[in-house]
Amino acid sequence: MGKVKDSKLTILTLAPPILTRREFLKSSAVSGSAILVSALFISRGSAQETSRPRYAMILVDYNKCTGCRTSETVCSAFNNKVKVGEEELPGLGNPYLSNIRVLAFNPDVDIPVACLMCRDNPCIEACP
Repeated sequence: MGKVKDSKLTILTLAPPILTRREFLKSSAVSGSAILVSALFISRGSAQETSRPRYAMILVDYNKCTGCRTSETVCSAFNNKVKVGEEELPGLGNPYLSNIRVLAFNPDVDIPVACLMCRDNPCIEACP
């Protein structure tokens, strides 16, 4: 670095930086590892965002529930399959083996209590 004096101003002249092969490789390794580390943190953050719990609910119209227990029968047949040889067939549909219950409080009040375990909810599809 040299100084050039011009009447009232001092101007600094800089020599162009000389970058050797070794310095270039060192700086490339450092910047490459920094990019890799930041990419790992970004991917971990996005994985945590997508693993949020999903909430589901089943709306029941209590005026339409007749207490027929069809939902219990379908739930039992769907979840308790019978194995015949190599093939699995729907179960017998025993309401006592189902995951859903239809509670009867009065002769006119029947309340189905769903378990929300199945993704396609065969009990809801069978309910009139």
